Amino acid sequence: MANNNNRRRLKPLPIIITVIILAAIIVAAVILIKKLSPARTYTDFEYYYNLSGDSELGREAAREDELAIVLQQQNPDKLEGLILQSRAFSMDGQVYVKYRILKNNIDDRIYFDDVDNVAVITNALQMVTAELGEHGYSVDGNFVSTDYAVVTERDGDIYFAMDFIDEFSSASYEVFENPARVVIKHACGTIKTGEVSKNTQIRVKGGIKSNIVGDVEKGDELQIIEDLDDWLGVMSSEGYVGYIKANAVTNIQETQAANDYDEPEYTSLTTPDHVRMGWLAVYTLDANIEFYELADNAPQMNVISPTWYFLANDEGGVWMLSDGSIVDAAHERGMLVWALFDDANTDYVEAVLSSTSKRKAVIDAVMEDMRLENIDGINIDFERIGLVNDLGDDFIEFLRELSIECRKAGKYLSVDNYAPYDYNACYHIEEQSRLCDYVVVMAYDDYLGGADGIGPNSSLPFVKEVADLTVSKVEPSKTVIALPFYNRFWYEQTDGTFIQASYNTTKAWYLLELAGESAAWDEELGLHYAEYDEDGERVHAWLESEDSYQAKLGLLEGYGIAGIAGWCLGQEIPELWEVIAQYY
Repeated sequence: MANNNNRRRLKPLPIIITVIILAAIIVAAVILIKKLSPARTYTDFEYYYNLSGDSELGREAAREDELAIVLQQQNPDKLEGLILQSRAFSMDGQVYVKYRILKNNIDDRIYFDDVDNVAVITNALQMVTAELGEHGYSVDGNFVSTDYAVVTERDGDIYFAMDFIDEFSSASYEVFENPARVVIKHACGTIKTGEVSKNTQIRVKGGIKSNIVGDVEKGDELQIIEDLDDWLGVMSSEGYVGYIKANAVTNIQETQAANDYDEPEYTSLTTPDHVRMGWLAVYTLDANIEFYELADNAPQMNVISPTWYFLANDEGGVWMLSDGSIVDAAHERGMLVWALFDDANTDYVEAVLSSTSKRKAVIDAVMEDMRLENIDGINIDFERIGLVNDLGDDFIEFLRELSIECRKAGKYLSVDNYAPYDYNACYHIEEQSRLCDYVVVMAYDDYLGGADGIGPNSSLPFVKEVADLTVSKVEPSKTVIALPFYNRFWYEQTDGTFIQASYNTTKAWYLLELAGESAAWDEELGLHYAEYDEDGERVHAWLESEDSYQAKLGLLEGYGIAGIAGWCLGQEIPELWEVIAQYY
């Protein structure tokens, strides 16, 4: 009996074990389900959209009238930065966004002149202006009223009304609530898009446990920014920026961004043949007479650019040396005349280019002179832009406004540039390619002494480097490479410093002959080189010749450029224009 009782007391043990196992399975299942289940928590929208304060970032909480800015850029490579730290604000039913955000991210043609306090937007044929605080804008002088201030100031910053930006640029915008945000779309170029295949969520990070940024529905279109294999970095039309599971997106394709801005075409003039341009140095009216002899010595030249325009003062006055009889004589020889505009005085340049009213005075003056004298075009040779802080935006704005008038009048517009290294970025050479008929780049001044030391003026490797850089930024069909007609000698002083001197080609070779020296051909540099002692100085000379120009022109022939220019007439060897005509 005792054994039977013991057996009865042991019967509940399997049940208990079973219960424990079942409980463990249930707990494990719950844990697994929880682990595999996506998070249902929405992110802190105020913080996510940079509307809440953050003492570490020095950011104050948004004011009642402020909105987050979501920037739907063309082809960004990552999500970071699409939700901006800066905020927009609303006033009188209008959304305002900071000038610099619009200029740097939407359209570089948006411009504000803080001298005259006027906003400017240009296209190929129109100049639109609006004075600070004014309820309206002018299109080519015709005023259009608005029920809002087109441009306003707040806390020391300039803001543009988005309705104005929407009308005169490829940008559009939409406002959303909870949180308050404005989504700005810059519709240009090719973007990558996809379609949501099922109702799902966009999350802060690529993972199902990450908080939710926003809900999207089947059929919604997304712009795809990043591809992380299982997850895609996306932006929705409502400004949700984050990550979505890759298998929830279908119909991925590259598409042309659409906008309803009907922008006039940037048309360009082209010469009947390759450009073969010579600059004529004219600094007095009497010097114009030199044209006849110099042109007769260059029968293959088809464009002549005399230095005829200079800034006369800091109010936009222009000193002119143009001569209609020279224009007529050039036309009789089959030459176009592009009057060169020189920036001889840096102080005048800064004062004039930074003022919309003064730029207009300059443009009006030169356009009227070109009309009166039947001049075919203008060549802008402003070489001091990089010497003045922050003048690059004003310079390219000057070219934009001038290009409108040249395009309307059927006048050629060309502009001269240094080699387009990064430190010359202030010249905006890519934008010049859109605005101008021809972009001229000077393939000389390789060595200027000082910290750079001495060396050739225009060696073959330097010309190649300049050409490579230029055609990477400018259409070859608009590119003109300028070559030097002069030679550079370096005189080494007893203290180890150097004094440079420039000589025309005939004189350079004469000086060498006078010294009883000869120059050896340097195959790599494509120049002749001589080194000798003269009057206690060591002379280093790199000389141009017919051979050196043959080497340069043969190299440039493979780039498909528009032509060649040379500084300056009267300094070249007699055979040079025949050599140029063999290639261009």
